Amino acid sequence: VTGDLCPLAAAEERLLAGEGAALWGDFSGELLDKDLTITNLELALTTGGEPIDKCGPNLRADPNVLAGLATGGFDVYGLANNHVRDWGDDAFLETLGHIAKAGARHVGGGANAAEAARPLRLTVKGVPLALFALTMHCDCDAGEATPGANALNLPYNVLSIQRAAAAGDTVLVTFHDGKEHLPFPSARIRNYCRAFIDAGAVAVLGHHPHIRRGFEVYRGGLIAYSLGNFLFPKRREVKDEPPAFWHEGYCVRLHLGR
Repeated sequence: VTGDLCPLAAAEERLLAGEGAALWGDFSGELLDKDLTITNLELALTTGGEPIDKCGPNLRADPNVLAGLATGGFDVYGLANNHVRDWGDDAFLETLGHIAKAGARHVGGGANAAEAARPLRLTVKGVPLALFALTMHCDCDAGEATPGANALNLPYNVLSIQRAAAAGDTVLVTFHDGKEHLPFPSARIRNYCRAFIDAGAVAVLGHHPHIRRGFEVYRGGLIAYSLGNFLFPKRREVKDEPPAFWHEGYCVRLHLGR
Protein backbone atom coordinates (compact mmCIF):
# COMPACT_ATOMS: atom_id res chain seq x y z
CA VAL A 1 0.00 0.00 0.00
CA THR A 2 1.43 3.37 -1.01
CA GLY A 3 0.71 6.98 -0.14
CA ASP A 4 -0.23 9.73 -2.57
CA LEU A 5 0.48 9.07 -6.26
CA CYS A 6 0.16 12.24 -8.32
CA PRO A 7 1.90 11.73 -11.69
CA LEU A 8 2.07 15.30 -12.93
CA ALA A 9 4.77 17.65 -14.25
CA ALA A 10 8.11 15.85 -14.66
CA ALA A 11 6.63 12.46 -13.74
CA GLU A 12 3.87 12.83 -16.33
CA GLU A 13 6.45 13.66 -19.00
CA ARG A 14 8.53 10.59 -18.21
CA LEU A 15 5.52 8.28 -18.14
CA LEU A 16 4.31 9.57 -21.50
CA ALA A 17 7.81 9.12 -22.89
CA GLY A 18 7.73 5.43 -22.02
CA GLU A 19 10.12 5.80 -19.09
CA GLY A 20 7.78 4.41 -16.46
CA ALA A 21 10.06 1.58 -15.36
CA ALA A 22 12.98 3.99 -14.97
CA LEU A 23 10.83 6.34 -12.89
CA TRP A 24 10.64 3.86 -10.01
CA GLY A 25 14.41 3.48 -9.87
CA ASP A 26 15.73 0.84 -7.51
CA PHE A 27 12.32 0.62 -5.82
CA SER A 28 10.87 -1.20 -8.82
CA GLY A 29 11.63 -4.64 -7.37
CA GLU A 30 9.76 -3.82 -4.17
CA LEU A 31 6.72 -2.61 -6.10
CA LEU A 32 6.50 -5.76 -8.19
CA ASP A 33 7.14 -8.22 -5.33
CA LYS A 34 3.52 -8.55 -4.19
CA ASP A 35 0.16 -10.13 -4.73
CA LEU A 36 -1.75 -6.83 -4.62
CA THR A 37 -0.74 -3.16 -4.69
CA ILE A 38 -3.06 -0.34 -3.63
CA THR A 39 -2.21 3.31 -4.26
CA ASN A 40 -3.99 6.65 -3.87
CA LEU A 41 -4.46 8.35 -7.25
CA GLU A 42 -4.64 12.03 -6.38
CA LEU A 43 -5.74 13.64 -9.63
CA ALA A 44 -8.11 13.26 -12.56
CA LEU A 45 -7.04 11.36 -15.67
CA THR A 46 -8.26 13.68 -18.41
CA THR A 47 -7.16 16.30 -20.89
CA GLY A 48 -10.57 17.98 -20.90
CA GLY A 49 -13.15 19.18 -18.46
CA GLU A 50 -13.35 22.46 -16.58
CA PRO A 51 -11.65 23.11 -13.23
CA ILE A 52 -14.11 23.15 -10.36
CA ASP A 53 -14.20 26.06 -7.93
CA LYS A 54 -12.38 24.75 -4.87
CA CYS A 55 -9.72 25.34 -2.26
CA GLY A 56 -6.28 24.37 -3.58
CA PRO A 57 -4.98 23.48 -7.04
CA ASN A 58 -6.88 21.55 -9.70
CA LEU A 59 -4.80 18.51 -10.62
CA ARG A 60 -4.96 16.29 -13.72
CA ALA A 61 -2.74 14.18 -15.96
CA ASP A 62 -2.98 12.77 -19.46
CA PRO A 63 -4.80 9.40 -19.27
CA ASN A 64 -1.97 7.85 -21.29
CA VAL A 65 0.17 7.87 -18.13
CA LEU A 66 -1.65 4.69 -17.10
CA ALA A 67 0.48 2.59 -19.45
CA GLY A 68 3.58 3.84 -17.66
CA LEU A 69 2.01 3.42 -14.22
CA ALA A 70 1.35 -0.21 -15.09
CA THR A 71 5.11 -0.80 -14.93
CA GLY A 72 4.78 -0.18 -11.18
CA GLY A 73 2.31 -3.04 -10.86
CA PHE A 74 -0.55 -1.03 -9.36
CA ASP A 75 -3.68 -3.17 -9.09
CA VAL A 76 -6.09 -0.88 -7.21
CA TYR A 77 -6.36 2.91 -7.44
CA GLY A 78 -7.93 4.60 -4.44
CA LEU A 79 -10.09 7.57 -5.47
CA ALA A 80 -11.21 8.82 -2.05
CA ASN A 81 -9.31 12.11 -1.96
CA ASN A 82 -9.66 15.86 -2.48
CA HIS A 83 -8.37 16.05 -6.07
CA VAL A 84 -9.96 13.21 -8.04
CA ARG A 85 -12.94 15.34 -9.17
CA ASP A 86 -10.91 18.52 -9.75
CA TRP A 87 -11.98 18.79 -13.41
CA GLY A 88 -15.66 18.10 -13.01
CA ASP A 89 -18.10 15.22 -13.11
CA ASP A 90 -17.41 14.10 -16.67
CA ALA A 91 -13.65 14.08 -16.10
CA PHE A 92 -14.15 12.01 -12.95
CA LEU A 93 -16.26 9.45 -14.81
CA GLU A 94 -13.68 9.48 -17.58
CA THR A 95 -11.05 8.60 -14.96
CA LEU A 96 -13.07 5.57 -13.89
CA GLY A 97 -13.27 4.43 -17.49
CA HIS A 98 -9.54 4.78 -18.10
CA ILE A 99 -8.73 2.73 -14.99
CA ALA A 100 -11.09 -0.04 -16.06
CA LYS A 101 -9.74 0.00 -19.61
CA ALA A 102 -6.22 -0.41 -18.23
CA GLY A 103 -7.31 -3.60 -16.49
CA ALA A 104 -7.02 -2.14 -12.97
CA ARG A 105 -9.62 -1.66 -10.23
CA HIS A 106 -10.69 1.35 -8.19
CA VAL A 107 -12.19 1.94 -4.75
CA GLY A 108 -13.58 4.95 -2.91
CA GLY A 109 -15.21 6.66 -5.88
CA GLY A 110 -18.30 6.16 -7.97
CA ALA A 111 -21.17 7.60 -10.00
CA ASN A 112 -22.97 8.55 -6.77
CA ALA A 113 -22.41 8.44 -3.01
CA ALA A 114 -23.83 4.93 -2.57
CA GLU A 115 -21.57 3.53 -5.29
CA ALA A 116 -18.53 5.40 -3.97
CA ALA A 117 -19.05 3.95 -0.49
CA ARG A 118 -19.05 0.31 -1.59
CA PRO A 119 -16.01 -1.72 -0.62
CA LEU A 120 -13.96 -3.38 -3.32
CA ARG A 121 -14.16 -7.12 -2.71
CA LEU A 122 -11.37 -9.33 -3.99
CA THR A 123 -10.11 -12.83 -3.30
CA VAL A 124 -6.33 -13.11 -3.35
CA LYS A 125 -4.78 -16.58 -2.91
CA GLY A 126 -7.97 -17.77 -1.29
CA VAL A 127 -8.18 -14.86 1.16
CA PRO A 128 -11.36 -12.75 0.79
CA LEU A 129 -10.60 -9.05 1.10
CA ALA A 130 -12.88 -6.05 1.54
CA LEU A 131 -11.12 -2.76 0.75
CA PHE A 132 -12.62 0.52 1.93
CA ALA A 133 -11.35 3.98 0.91
CA LEU A 134 -12.56 7.13 2.69
CA THR A 135 -11.79 10.83 2.50
CA MET A 136 -12.40 13.90 4.62
CA HIS A 137 -15.35 15.97 3.36
CA CYS A 138 -14.17 18.09 0.43
CA ASP A 139 -15.15 19.57 -2.93
CA CYS A 140 -14.65 16.17 -4.60
CA ASP A 141 -17.32 14.33 -2.58
CA ALA A 142 -19.93 12.27 -4.40
CA GLY A 143 -23.54 13.33 -3.93
CA GLU A 144 -26.79 11.41 -3.85
CA ALA A 145 -26.97 11.64 -7.65
CA THR A 146 -23.56 13.08 -8.59
CA PRO A 147 -20.18 11.36 -8.99
CA GLY A 148 -17.11 11.75 -6.83
CA ALA A 149 -15.22 10.48 -3.81
CA ASN A 150 -16.43 8.56 -0.77
CA ALA A 151 -16.65 11.02 2.13
CA LEU A 152 -16.18 9.89 5.73
CA ASN A 153 -19.45 8.98 7.43
CA LEU A 154 -18.28 7.43 10.67
CA PRO A 155 -21.38 5.57 11.93
CA TYR A 156 -21.98 4.18 8.44
CA ASN A 157 -18.27 3.34 7.99
CA VAL A 158 -18.12 1.43 11.27
CA LEU A 159 -21.29 -0.51 10.45
CA SER A 160 -20.01 -1.37 6.95
CA ILE A 161 -16.70 -2.61 8.37
CA GLN A 162 -18.51 -4.70 11.00
CA ARG A 163 -20.70 -6.31 8.34
CA ALA A 164 -17.75 -7.11 6.07
CA ALA A 165 -15.74 -8.62 8.91
CA ALA A 166 -18.74 -10.66 10.10
CA ALA A 167 -19.11 -12.02 6.55
CA GLY A 168 -15.57 -13.39 6.77
CA ASP A 169 -13.72 -10.71 4.80
CA THR A 170 -10.28 -9.48 5.81
CA VAL A 171 -10.95 -5.74 6.00
CA LEU A 172 -8.44 -3.08 4.94
CA VAL A 173 -9.23 0.65 5.24
CA THR A 174 -7.43 3.59 3.65
CA PHE A 175 -8.30 7.14 4.61
CA HIS A 176 -7.36 10.60 3.29
CA ASP A 177 -7.42 13.13 6.10
CA GLY A 178 -5.32 15.26 8.43
CA LYS A 179 -3.71 18.67 8.70
CA GLU A 180 -1.08 19.05 5.98
CA HIS A 181 2.63 19.05 6.92
CA LEU A 182 1.91 18.16 10.55
CA PRO A 183 3.70 14.94 11.62
CA PHE A 184 1.18 13.97 14.33
CA PRO A 185 -2.46 12.87 13.95
CA SER A 186 -5.23 14.70 15.76
CA ALA A 187 -7.28 13.06 18.52
CA ARG A 188 -10.23 13.01 16.11
CA ILE A 189 -8.30 10.89 13.59
CA ARG A 190 -6.81 8.61 16.24
CA ASN A 191 -10.27 7.95 17.64
CA TYR A 192 -11.90 6.97 14.37
CA CYS A 193 -8.94 4.86 13.23
CA ARG A 194 -9.17 2.90 16.46
CA ALA A 195 -12.93 2.59 15.99
CA PHE A 196 -12.32 1.00 12.57
CA ILE A 197 -10.01 -1.57 14.19
CA ASP A 198 -12.60 -2.20 16.91
CA ALA A 199 -15.16 -2.76 14.14
CA GLY A 200 -13.05 -5.49 12.55
CA ALA A 201 -10.48 -3.92 10.22
CA VAL A 202 -7.03 -5.54 10.33
CA ALA A 203 -5.25 -2.39 9.10
CA VAL A 204 -6.08 1.29 8.66
CA LEU A 205 -3.68 3.28 6.48
CA GLY A 206 -3.71 7.04 5.94
CA HIS A 207 -2.44 9.69 3.56
CA HIS A 208 -3.06 13.36 2.62
CA PRO A 209 -0.80 15.38 4.99
CA HIS A 210 2.19 15.01 2.59
CA ILE A 211 4.35 13.98 5.55
CA ARG A 212 5.05 10.70 7.29
CA ARG A 213 3.29 9.94 10.54
CA GLY A 214 3.78 7.15 13.01
CA PHE A 215 2.44 3.63 13.36
CA GLU A 216 0.28 2.23 16.11
CA VAL A 217 -0.55 -1.38 16.87
CA TYR A 218 -3.97 -1.23 18.47
CA ARG A 219 -5.74 -4.40 19.68
CA GLY A 220 -3.84 -6.45 17.15
CA GLY A 221 -4.59 -4.13 14.21
CA LEU A 222 -2.15 -1.85 12.44
CA ILE A 223 -2.75 1.88 12.07
CA ALA A 224 -0.42 3.99 9.88
CA TYR A 225 -1.52 7.58 10.37
CA SER A 226 0.09 8.84 7.15
CA LEU A 227 2.33 7.15 4.60
CA GLY A 228 3.43 10.51 3.21
CA ASN A 229 3.82 11.09 -0.52
CA PHE A 230 4.69 8.19 -2.78
CA LEU A 231 5.23 10.18 -5.97
CA PHE A 232 4.13 13.82 -6.03
CA PRO A 233 6.41 16.06 -8.12
CA LYS A 234 6.41 19.81 -7.77
CA ARG A 235 3.78 21.45 -9.95
CA ARG A 236 5.17 23.44 -12.88
CA GLU A 237 3.63 26.71 -11.69
CA VAL A 238 5.18 26.44 -8.22
CA LYS A 239 8.52 28.26 -8.01
CA ASP A 240 9.65 27.37 -4.50
CA GLU A 241 10.96 23.91 -3.73
CA PRO A 242 8.77 21.91 -1.34
CA PRO A 243 10.14 20.94 2.08
CA ALA A 244 12.36 17.86 2.22
CA PHE A 245 9.65 15.71 3.81
CA TRP A 246 7.50 16.23 0.70
CA HIS A 247 9.74 13.72 -1.12
CA GLU A 248 9.89 11.23 1.75
CA GLY A 249 7.35 8.54 2.48
CA TYR A 250 6.96 4.85 2.99
CA CYS A 251 4.94 1.96 1.65
CA VAL A 252 3.45 -0.69 3.89
CA ARG A 253 3.86 -4.37 3.08
CA LEU A 254 1.10 -6.39 4.75
CA HIS A 255 1.11 -10.16 5.09
CA LEU A 256 -2.54 -11.14 5.35
CA GLY A 257 -4.14 -14.51 5.93
CA ARG A 258 -6.66 -16.34 7.98
